[in-house]
This record gives sequence, structure tokens and C-alpha cells, in this order.
Amino acid sequence: MFEIDRGLATRLRETGVRIDVPDKDTVFLRSVPVNALAFSKPTTNVLVKRPRKGMPFLVCVDEDLNYVGTNPVLARLFAGAVRQEGWRILSLGGESALTFEPALERALTLVGFDGRGPSLGAVDPAAETGDERLIDTFGVNLTEKAAAPNAEPTVGRAETIEEVVSCVLRWGQVRLPLVVGESGVGKTNLLLGVARRLAECRPSLRLVSVNMAAVLAGTLWEAERETLITSLCHEAAEAQDLIVAVEHLELAVADTCRGGLVLARHLDGDGRLIGTTLPPFLPAFARPPLARRIHLVEVTEPSASETVTILNALRGAIAAHHRVEIDETTVQTSMRVSQALPGCFPAKAIAVLDAAASQAAIAGASVVGSDDIYYAATRAGTRTGEPGE
Repeated sequence: MFEIDRGLATRLRETGVRIDVPDKDTVFLRSVPVNALAFSKPTTNVLVKRPRKGMPFLVCVDEDLNYVGTNPVLARLFAGAVRQEGWRILSLGGESALTFEPALERALTLVGFDGRGPSLGAVDPAAETGDERLIDTFGVNLTEKAAAPNAEPTVGRAETIEEVVSCVLRWGQVRLPLVVGESGVGKTNLLLGVARRLAECRPSLRLVSVNMAAVLAGTLWEAERETLITSLCHEAAEAQDLIVAVEHLELAVADTCRGGLVLARHLDGDGRLIGTTLPPFLPAFARPPLARRIHLVEVTEPSASETVTILNALRGAIAAHHRVEIDETTVQTSMRVSQALPGCFPAKAIAVLDAAASQAAIAGASVVGSDDIYYAATRAGTRTGEPGE
């Protein structure tokens, strides 16, 4: 919750104003004395609210007033968030980085309350607002994850990893390596390999993965999505040692008019990004100016032998999780029977081996057998509408 300056709170109480702070993104000013020229009532209530992380504060009143700020387009877009509660937009904070203190000052000024010079004097605005960075909220530190003893290995991608690392570390015009591949071929796993290679050649850098689907979840308006994308790029630019891998990058350009421009500007400012996407979304990246900054990196489905190597690398972790034993024959069988299933290697083979180990554990067996593999593959084929082997 917000920490309100005691001096300001005392001065407000002396004039009959009560402050309520129900959560870290909402502040109510009750019975605020207002300017008679701007308001029809001698007193009113003011709501200072951030509708969503990464969005600016809204300053609202409980009267049917016209917007008096500088951006009526944004006001119309975000008004729906508070209109359902009977509030009306009075002003916007202007930018997502605006903290609570200046937002409250603006609210007091707009409603005609001078408060004998209110000043909050925040020591740590981020702490007082409860403001959380998008990267801190949605980011996964791949550098730390890749260095963990039980980290998932990356098999057979050495050349592709070198290509991505070489591209993202260029001195001249910064490029955006865009990792393209079908679902299940190992794009996220490739990023772990990139994190390991960066730790070897540039230990001062850290790679953080952000899923754009999670960042933009729940957004209704294009302007809201663009604000979040801009905030994410701004946070990435502030950290000199940070490379951001954006998964599902197509969401930043396909559903916004200016998302590509925001990303291009970030790259021009020496920002370093890695993106992942699916092949059907490649046309979304063909629009300038982002198109000329993109370097496509194709990730193909691993071969059967590579899939066996991947399964062998993972079987220890799968066996330990289910408390069963998995031998080499079982791994070979998992690869073979999963070939007939829809989807791509290695994801479908890993899913079959995991399901078989789970089935064996439920049945009380200590070793995963071929019957468990065939049963798991049959159920997988039935669920997807395809015949299992």
C-alpha cells in the first residue's frame, strides 16, 4: 500500500478530506473541496487509480464531467475501466512510469485544493507505489536457469546458437535474431543454449525471457498494448547488461500499428532483443522499418537420432520425478511410437515418455515398460483425433 506523507494527510483531514488506500494501485480522496468554477458540487470524491500494471494512473471524479486533460483519445479508451463504478475521467497520468506522488499532486491541483503546498517527498517512489517492472513481473532469468545443475540440456543446436549469439552481439547496426520454428521443435530450449553460450563469451550479460502473451493478456485496446510494449523496451534499455528474449514476438507487431516502430526504435538505441515466433506469423514482420533489422534463424525438427539423445538427456529427471526406472530400450520405443503422432520432435516424444512414466508410477511399477509406452501413445493419439500406434 501507499505510504501517505503524514503532514499532507493531516492538512487534508483539517479540511475534511479523508484518504482511503484499498490497494497499491488505488487511492480514494473522500469529500474533497473543489473549485466552484470547474465543478457543480461544493465537494466531490476523487479516485486515483492505475487500471493495470504498466498503465498510467487515472484521476477520476464522481461527477459527469468532460475530460480536461491533454489526451482525450486515451481518456475514451480507458474510461470504461472506471465508468462501471460511476466515475468519470478527469485526467491521465500521462505515462506508465508516473508514480503515485505526482499523480496525487495532479489530482489535488485539478480539483482546486492547494493543501497549503502539499509535498509527499517520496524517498523511494517505486517502493511507495508498489510499482513493479514488467521484466521483474514476467521475466525469467535464463542465465541463472541455464546454470542450474538440473537445467534442461540443449542438444544438437551448436551452429544455430552461434548464429543467434553472433547476431545479438554485433557492434554496428543492432539486429533482431528472430527464431522461427513449429511448436514443439525446441525454440525455448534453444534460448537456454544461447544463455549458456553468452555466459561463456560475455559473462557480464544476462539473458531474460519474457512471454509477450503474458504481458499483453487481458488488454482490450491497441493503445494499451503499445504502452506495455514501450514500457518493456524502456526497462530493457535502462539495464546495460540485459538482453531480452521475447517469446511470441508476433503479438507485439501483429495486433498493433506502431509496435514494430517501437521495437525498431529500441534496436536503434542499442537495445538488444531476441524474438521467437511461429512460421505462420512471419508476414507480420515484413513491414518496414522493422523488417530490415530482422535476422531470421530457423529451428527445424530434430532427427530421430537427435531425439533419442534428447530423451536420454532427460530420462534421469523424468525418472526421478516419477520415482521409476527408465532404460535405453524404453527411450528407443518412445521415439519410435511417437513418430505416428501429430506434432513435432522432440516435444511429442518427451510427452509420451513422461506420460508412460506417470502411468507406471500410478500402477505401482518400478520400471517403465513397453506396454506403458504404447498405452500412453494410444491415449495421445485418441485425444488429438489421430490413431495411436
